[in-house]
Amino acid sequence: MAVGAGARPWLRGLGVRGLARVTGLSVLGWAGFLAMFALSCAAIAPQVAGADVPGLGAITLGGMSVPLNVGGWGPREGAAAFGFGLLGYPGGVGLSVSVGYGVLALASTLPGAAVLVSRLARRRRSRV
Repeated sequence: MAVGAGARPWLRGLGVRGLARVTGLSVLGWAGFLAMFALSCAAIAPQVAGADVPGLGAITLGGMSVPLNVGGWGPREGAAAFGFGLLGYPGGVGLSVSVGYGVLALASTLPGAAVLVSRLARRRRSRV
């Protein structure tokens, strides 16, 4: 409730079009996370039925929103083990898929890291 109250002025200034854009980008971002989860699932646990992947992804990615983690690791893996167990798969498979997802997420940040390093190197050269 407190977050919603703090967001109201920002949302009013956004307008209907802006809110639609924010919503669309949020859905697109979540779809990207789900695609990474599906890739991890296909690579690590090909025995998981394709129809189960979106639900397992929602449970696993929902675990990411729990703010009790260490570098993004912890609740997501627990949620994955729980979700996979709910659908009759071994919890260890869910844990493995979640760790694979974490590795893919980490790897997805490398292009940004390369840009950051190149900019820092440019700044250092311009100071000298």
